Amino acid sequence: MNYFINVPISKYRNTIYGIATLGIIATHNSQYLSDIPYWIIKILKFGGSGVFIFAFLSGMGLFITLNKEYNIRKYYYHRLKRVFIPYLIISFLWYGYKYILIEHNIPYFFYEWSTLSFWGNHQGAWYVAMLIPVYIIWPFFYQWIIKDFTRRTILSLAIIIILSELLFYTNQDIAKHLSQITQSLMYFILGNYIGKNVKDNTLKSLYWFIGGIIIIFARFLTNNDTIERLSTGIGGICITFAIAWIFQKINYKFIFFNQITNLFSSLGKYSLESYLTNIFILQAVKYFSFDKMLISLDSSGILIFILVAVVGILTAIGLSKLIDFTILKHI
Repeated sequence: MNYFINVPISKYRNTIYGIATLGIIATHNSQYLSDIPYWIIKILKFGGSGVFIFAFLSGMGLFITLNKEYNIRKYYYHRLKRVFIPYLIISFLWYGYKYILIEHNIPYFFYEWSTLSFWGNHQGAWYVAMLIPVYIIWPFFYQWIIKDFTRRTILSLAIIIILSELLFYTNQDIAKHLSQITQSLMYFILGNYIGKNVKDNTLKSLYWFIGGIIIIFARFLTNNDTIERLSTGIGGICITFAIAWIFQKINYKFIFFNQITNLFSSLGKYSLESYLTNIFILQAVKYFSFDKMLISLDSSGILIFILVAVVGILTAIGLSKLIDFTILKHI
């Protein structure tokens, strides 16, 4: 068997989204864990690379979409339905309840709801705050980069890396504030570039698998801040291909793994909603001091870790179906 044969990563796209979603939830919820071995905490926090997997797969999908049909109106319509309407409704439920009904602070409601709170105070759904400008400019960026694809991709990545590193060594406060944004932009562009290989079915996923193993070992065997900062996203991207490669090979021999794939794939369909409900439920738990009550019941934090995860995912699925049935099917 040729183990370097390309793997159709698009086949496992939702599966990877599902696994990345669980990683993000685990990272967010791990803040409550105590008396847990350090290496477990470190693994759980590596799940934060899931947002970079989101960015990478989104960049890949945007290339395939725009390369297949460059229709700006259709492009914005799908972004509105898939991302912004769900965000506006789900965030409205929490921010509206908190700032309008309880605090009677309408200006701050709009400040949070519009995602301006991330840019001003580093709070709220930062990933959505980033998606708004990225999705707006991406069709025009695609038109520019496709004219000299490889060189302009390298140029774009180099500019972001240089600027982010310069910022890191000149103003660490702003650099930390924007670090998730700059890294995500890199993976959007890298995903856009890899999208061509995926479209042409020429991607060699095992190379990425091997790279991922090396990066993950480097991350967990050292305490270097630079390695940890850079390996989070790159390791996540490599894991993306590793997951696709593993599922492709295992499914050849063990049919029951199809059930596992389908489970993750089902969760992947609600990845954005699960990300949002997890954020807002964590905010609500702190706001109403439910975290203190749950910690008093279980000092290890495992109870609140599991409870927030399960409630968040079930709420995400329910809200997604409700939004789809009441709004999205009619526009």
